[in-house]
Amino acid sequence: MKESLKLAVPTTRVFAARQAERLLRAVSTRISQTVRSPGIDHVHDLRVAIRRYRRVLSVLKACFPADETREIRRELKRIMKLAGNVRDHDIALELFPRVVLPLSTSEKPLPIITQLQTARAEAARALSASLRTWRPGGLPTRWRKALHSGQRANTQNSHFCGATPESAARAILPAMAEAHFRAGEKACRDKASMDELHKFRIAAKNLRYTLDMFAPLYGEALQPLVERLKEAQDLLGEIHDYAVVRDLLGEEKEGGKSERRKILADLKKRQHRKIEQFRLEYADEFSSDANLLSWKKSLLHTKRRGGKATSRRKTALR
Repeated sequence: MKESLKLAVPTTRVFAARQAERLLRAVSTRISQTVRSPGIDHVHDLRVAIRRYRRVLSVLKACFPADETREIRRELKRIMKLAGNVRDHDIALELFPRVVLPLSTSEKPLPIITQLQTARAEAARALSASLRTWRPGGLPTRWRKALHSGQRANTQNSHFCGATPESAARAILPAMAEAHFRAGEKACRDKASMDELHKFRIAAKNLRYTLDMFAPLYGEALQPLVERLKEAQDLLGEIHDYAVVRDLLGEEKEGGKSERRKILADLKKRQHRKIEQFRLEYADEFSSDANLLSWKKSLLHTKRRGGKATSRRKTALR
């Protein structure tokens, strides 16, 4: 019997198709909003929607046709690069009045402010022009057709895709949690590089969006884990924001060099204080085998078909 998306007890393949459809609609909505008004909030929301959509394509890739998925991921990567350029300038323009300008001794506006505003406008125009290729009956429709054809694709993964989504979640999430803790241990080391911190920030986002994707299978049980990940993301995001501003300010060639060096030094100090705060708050957590075990146990307890959870145990994160 041909598998239907309306089955009462869906397989992982059906679950994947449903999630892909839902998240693709969110991407389409965010693209339409950004084309009309590429403001700071719309660009941010677009990037989040794309990250969430990419998670289902990555985590449940066995249930989708490989060739079409690669094409989709390439297109998403291109959009994310353009949107990321806009977002970096938004971060700088948001932080400059609050952090950089109070440090300036010049009575004239720093030339980089105008430069950033001009560069941001150019980046937004490039993003909007790219997104205008997104038309009803065009790319979204082709993507949906390709993704739904995954019901007949990847027969070599039929066991995984034909099993329940609960079994997929239990196979995927505990291993992701362990990798997350190991990456966190590295990021919390005294000599951890900015690259390690950035990689951990991206890994935390990926885990959070994967938990969100599987959340319907757990009820409210995952909410404490998601909230803890969001807290870590926010702190790591502040560290990243300082890095963005330092890079952009370092590229600025006009104005007094001594003043620029002073501002860059102050930004570096602020960034290092945030890094130390991250280590103080999270080093013990990620070095605790008991915490990791608690996360993994929570991720093994999905809900039963009738809606009852296999375990009502609440997970303490710290």
